[in-house]
Amino acid sequence: MSDKTHFNQSISYLSAVGDTSVGQVRARNEDSYSCDSAAGIWMVADGVGGNACGEIASKLVCNKLPELLLSGKSCRNAIE
Repeated sequence: MSDKTHFNQSISYLSAVGDTSVGQVRARNEDSYSCDSAAGIWMVADGVGGNACGEIASKLVCNKLPELLLSGKSCRNAIE
């Protein structure tokens, strides 16, 4: 007999909503988010305001990372 406890629960319905805010310091919002409830992928990418091209980097992550994960890459390999 295994000493591990297994927990299985199916989720029949899950929805997601995303929003980001420019905050009180920066003039523009560089953050991005991606929600794919069917695939089980939800993420927020911080644009690290004040650094060059933060909005491009955060959009790239939110567009490309789900694609890599859905192609079968592990999270670690997709990020690298």
